[in-house]
Amino acid sequence: MPQYDDVAERYETLVAPKYLPIARIVAAHTPDLTGKDVFEVGAGTGLLTRLLAPRGGYRSYVASDVAPRMLEAAERLMDADVRFIQADIRELPIDDSTFDLVIGSLTPLQDLEVGFTEARRVLRPGGELFVGFWGDVYAELELLDEVRRRLDLGAYARDREQSAVTLAMSAGFLNPTVDVVTLPVHHASVDAYVDYRASFGRLAFVPENRQDEWVAKLREVSAEWVAADGSINLDWKIALLRTTKD
Repeated sequence: MPQYDDVAERYETLVAPKYLPIARIVAAHTPDLTGKDVFEVGAGTGLLTRLLAPRGGYRSYVASDVAPRMLEAAERLMDADVRFIQADIRELPIDDSTFDLVIGSLTPLQDLEVGFTEARRVLRPGGELFVGFWGDVYAELELLDEVRRRLDLGAYARDREQSAVTLAMSAGFLNPTVDVVTLPVHHASVDAYVDYRASFGRLAFVPENRQDEWVAKLREVSAEWVAADGSINLDWKIALLRTTKD
């Protein structure tokens, strides 16, 4: 994905430290890896991989991402026994019934019917899918939605948790459940927050000729969230979905 290939190094420097607490939450709730063949989708620069792979005990661990430069960064930072492959969740280059556990943190899987279909296809009977993703309502979402509103760019979906459950069931998974964890988020200043957001590259819903306008409006709106000490304090809601293949 060009968006993340273009910003891989800045992502690791500015985004990864912010996302590390999310990866820790996902890792803390991840099913036991012992004796399992594990497949990680959307590994990015390997935040979750670096937390899970050193635990060992698994039979194999394969981490994937669609962006080659993100995987290059992940491989440089990983010394555990992990195989990295470039793969799109919509068409995984994996045989049917290959893995016991499919995992991911902040990937597009839960938003795509084909993501669930592919995850189920590559799982063995009784295998588990466990993914962490953005919840429905949290402070930063409100901030970003205000930016989108002022630019007439629509709004983020607010039913992602139930949508993920529905898509999982439609794909044939059994008894999907979602738990939600709240995380406080601190940015030292407006500049720090804007730099962090810029590290994602151009977002898909922002037209290329409006990128500068997006950044300017982001700065304007985020300034309205500044605390007395100049910082910006938000929160995130992280949804954790767990389900099983029949």
